[in-house]
Amino acid sequence: MGNIGERILNSYDFSGIMESIKKELNADRIVVRVPVNEESEIFRTLYDSKENSRILGEKRDLVASYFISSDTPSLINEFKDDIFQSSDIVSDNTSNLLVVPLRFSGKNIAVMFAVYENKETPESKTNISVVNENLPLISLLIAYRIKELELTESVFIDKLTTLPSPTYFWQRVDEEYRRAKRYSRMFSILLVDIDNLREINEKYGHRTADKLLRKFAEFLKSHFRSTDIVTRFGGDEFAIILPETGAQSVYQVAEGLRLRVMTTPFEIEFGPTLNITVTISAINYPAVPLDPDALVEKLLAGLAEGKSEGGNRTVLKNY
Repeated sequence: MGNIGERILNSYDFSGIMESIKKELNADRIVVRVPVNEESEIFRTLYDSKENSRILGEKRDLVASYFISSDTPSLINEFKDDIFQSSDIVSDNTSNLLVVPLRFSGKNIAVMFAVYENKETPESKTNISVVNENLPLISLLIAYRIKELELTESVFIDKLTTLPSPTYFWQRVDEEYRRAKRYSRMFSILLVDIDNLREINEKYGHRTADKLLRKFAEFLKSHFRSTDIVTRFGGDEFAIILPETGAQSVYQVAEGLRLRVMTTPFEIEFGPTLNITVTISAINYPAVPLDPDALVEKLLAGLAEGKSEGGNRTVLKNY
């Protein structure tokens, strides 16, 4: 069975097992990619030994798309075809590429790449033999990891808007608080409430209100920086964490958002075009030197203040 198989069966440590596979194959890099749907050219990175095992974004991968339906591993040492020239897997230093299609329960689930740089691989037949010997267990490992991540993501993704969920918001705000406190950094939070959503629901129906929430989520994602963290907070409320944003800037950011919402028509598919307003509560740490629970409590109080004044307000919470 070999070292790989024993490691898979004896203990579940995904990153550790992937490092064992890399070592056993004497590879410089191991990458595992999963298609976002059947026969798609868009793949997500499940594992990359050069990226600290973080799940990376989705990308078009013609090499993975071409080889995923193959029946056997392939060792490639010529990279003249366009699919290799456009691939981020292959670089000028790549001398050999071992491509391993993975199947589980009769389905193509992933492609594993073992990348070799600036060296010959006389043991290539041995490497393929090792892979073939352990292929069922490697496929099982990857299938288990895919399911594990799906379950994890279901907790952290809001199903209606596909934004990160309230659970994710609390996790990230805790992380930002610890980082800011330890390294004397700063961050701000916005709590955004859509005004009069109940009236929209009563006038146009639940489906229209849900579509508006989805449209508004897309609007927020396009409005903020890639480093900002836009999440669903609950009901008609959204929370945005703004790293490295100070007390003087956060009010301007919030007011800019409020004014842009006022001038943006939200076109609902098979429904009306809605003009909406929002009430925003803003706070900054360390201007308000409280823990995350207390910061959010103050933000909620700010929303209540803005709503009591008729909505369409920005409230900056000072200590």
